[in-house]
This record gives sequence, structure tokens and C-alpha cells, in this order.
Amino acid sequence: MDRTIWLVGGAAAMAVAGAMAAGAWLTTPPARSPAPMPAAATPTAEDIAARIRALEQRLEAKPDDLAGWKMLGRSYLAQDRYMEAVGAYSRAAQIDPRDPEVAGALKQLETIARDRGRHDETMKTR
Repeated sequence: MDRTIWLVGGAAAMAVAGAMAAGAWLTTPPARSPAPMPAAATPTAEDIAARIRALEQRLEAKPDDLAGWKMLGRSYLAQDRYMEAVGAYSRAAQIDPRDPEVAGALKQLETIARDRGRHDETMKTR
């Protein structure tokens, strides 16, 4: 009999606790969503050109900056400046010949050059 009382009492306590939690959840006002973040301004062509010039200047001062050369190569690629991208990635390959991003980018540029009929010209810049 004592055991039954404990079981019933425990079940009743759990039911009361559950009801209280549900009541608290139901009466809590919904959280306000944060104000939307303003959209970042899309950089203009002039902004991009200025950033590339700044990166080029930085690399003149720090010519062994692998990350900088890769970023410059990506920037040139994004602007379809393929010959300049080859130069940037070739410089990166001199710094770290095993870098997989550099190897992949040079392969991609080789394919682009072949498809555009400038394969010989691109290969001479390496």
C-alpha cells in the first residue's frame, strides 16, 4: 500500500509540474524577432578595382604572402582577367607548389585558355 501511495503521489506531482510548465509556456509572449539586418551594399566596379590595387600593393611589400596571391588570383578570375590570374597563381605555386587550390586554379585556367584558343600564350607565362 505504501508503494501505491508513492506511485500515485509521484504521478500527481509530475502531472502538476507538467501542467505548470505548459501554462508558463502558453502564457509567455512570443519572442520578438530581431530587426532585419540591412543588406550589405554591393561593391561597385570602382570599389573592386581599388581593393585589387590595394592587394597588389600589399603583395609588392610582402611578396611571399601565399594567401594574398591566392586571393589576387581569385579576384582576377572573378573578373575574367585570366592572364593576370595565371600570373598570380603561378607566383603562389612558387611559394607552395603543393597547395591544392593553386594547382586546381592553374588547371582551370589552362582549360579556359585551351577553350579560348590561347593555350600557348598562357603556358608561356608560367
